[in-house]
Amino acid sequence: ILEVLDKDGIWHFEQSYMPTMLRMNSYDTICHEHLEYYSLLNIKALLNECGFKIIDVVMNSINGGSFAVTACKKENPIKSNDVLIEWLLNNETRMNLNTLKPFKQFKERVYEHRTNLRNLINNLNSDGKKIIGYGASTKGNVLLQFCKFSEKELICMAEVNKEKFGSYTPGSNIPIVSEEEAKSMNPDYMLVLPWHFKETIIKREKKYISNGGKLIFPLPEIEIV
Repeated sequence: ILEVLDKDGIWHFEQSYMPTMLRMNSYDTICHEHLEYYSLLNIKALLNECGFKIIDVVMNSINGGSFAVTACKKENPIKSNDVLIEWLLNNETRMNLNTLKPFKQFKERVYEHRTNLRNLINNLNSDGKKIIGYGASTKGNVLLQFCKFSEKELICMAEVNKEKFGSYTPGSNIPIVSEEEAKSMNPDYMLVLPWHFKETIIKREKKYISNGGKLIFPLPEIEIV
């Protein structure tokens, strides 16, 4: 990139933001699509080594929290957003990301979350409640497998993609059916795997909720709507 970029050119790239992933407990995003997570401190060190400098950063909520970085060659005189960049770097330094502490704490929260979610689902099943999964997503499979859910806990997975109908979730072996078929079972609860789209899903399932149905959003904290 350094060789092909014009002396006045800029390089803009985006990826998942590690500090947000840790804070949101979004372990379900750690899959084959997202094998590496970076902080701005990491990016700054990598770019500096290669002859680049950061000139701007934009945070967004994509994939549970991402950051878009704009960089250029070190000799480029373009003005950089120093106040924001330094603020983010200082925040990361206070998180002690250069130590194991925040990652050990993340591990503890993840295992505690699994225990709490399993207890909730098992207790609801014991009370005779009917529970289905909502959205056969890639990230959702991470949660299903880590929490050791199967057809015993979730009757089926409600899905909109026709190509997935008649298939099973990998590892957890839960049948994937259309939303219409899943809702015809009159589920009491739906475990929402694409929890990042919470507000959109709540609006979409307004009728289901008004009829007494409940949505379980597993992350960043377990919430029933």
